[in-house]
Amino acid sequence: MTKEVRTATLRWAPQPPALWPLPLVGRAQELSSLETFLAGAGAASMLVLSAPIGLGKTRLVNEAIKQAALAGTRVITAGPDPSGLASAWFPVRAAVQAILDLPPVCPVDALVDRLEAVGLGSRDAPGLAELFGQEGALSQLEAPIRRRECTAATLRVLRAAGSSGRAALLFEDVDRYDALSVDLLHRLAEHPIETPVRVLCTTVPEQAVGWADGVRRMDLHLLGGANLLAIADFLKGSAPGGAPDGEVLARVSRGEPARLEHAVRWFFERGDLSAAPDGLADLIAERLARLPGNVRVVLQAVAVAGMEAPLDVVAQVVAGEDVDELSLAAAVDLLVSHGLLVPRENGVALPHGLIRDVVYDAMPDAVRRGLHRAFAEKLPSHATTAAVLGHHAELGGLIDLGGRAPARRR
Repeated sequence: MTKEVRTATLRWAPQPPALWPLPLVGRAQELSSLETFLAGAGAASMLVLSAPIGLGKTRLVNEAIKQAALAGTRVITAGPDPSGLASAWFPVRAAVQAILDLPPVCPVDALVDRLEAVGLGSRDAPGLAELFGQEGALSQLEAPIRRRECTAATLRVLRAAGSSGRAALLFEDVDRYDALSVDLLHRLAEHPIETPVRVLCTTVPEQAVGWADGVRRMDLHLLGGANLLAIADFLKGSAPGGAPDGEVLARVSRGEPARLEHAVRWFFERGDLSAAPDGLADLIAERLARLPGNVRVVLQAVAVAGMEAPLDVVAQVVAGEDVDELSLAAAVDLLVSHGLLVPRENGVALPHGLIRDVVYDAMPDAVRRGLHRAFAEKLPSHATTAAVLGHHAELGGLIDLGGRAPARRR
């Protein structure tokens, strides 16, 4: 372990684990409404949850779907392309793959068996082959026809998610989706789903308009003073010198749950909330700026990868930055304990798109370019797409490699 990482680990001691996550306050009514909706009550089969970034959509939805799963609802979650490229159909493919329980590579013939398992048939196999980029019966037809058949088959699969019981489809952060996926969700909203399927989409207010009339909309509000007093009471006794009171939390958080979390983390890292920046992005940036270089580069590497990255690839990418195996493990543990990374099976992820944006934008050009180059060289071609390899190659200054990236796939 490098001295820099060891020093950081000592200085940035893990925060009291009992603090995190902070209690979910000010959302009781919304949580109850979401639970009722996911349980199948009411006429609406789709709900759009709208709020600006930082108002806690993800936290609220995670709690609601957890309760839904405990009540026996099958929950299928689809999010934006983690590479940040908004690849065509990415979230829709993820949902269809989960509904049909498809393996990573599924030949067209096997699609028919999976379609029949949810009450559909072979007529949808060509459209799904188009969705997954496979050669099929539609390959020689014109693009508008292929897209029409692909859309129709995909809509039938999404509607069949409840063929074996109550199901919920969660489409997170629709504002980060590609245009084809957004259009398909709007088409899905045009006709209520008669099977026991509920569709929940989260997005920002700008993208919460223009949905079909039957779609229910829910907007989140800022936290009130009583909510922040509850957090202040929760924090009492957690710091030797005393925790911030409700008035201080109201000032620094402005009632925004994300700003509240980062302000509380700032307090335990630095102890003086009077010096905390006003803007949420600035608050996150100031927290990141205090990270030692060998720890920061691990976070930067994940941000360059997108929203998540395999840990073995990250290890290869940061090896050239004087981060050995022990230092990487210590850095990941430190970043996780401070809410800047989330562990995943065989990898790590950033907890929120805003953190990714701040980390990525704050990087010096040379660092960003070097990390993109490293990913272009280290990502295994069999485990990623040519588009992702080309993206890293281009931004890493490897124009030739970018041109050859599609040919690397086997």
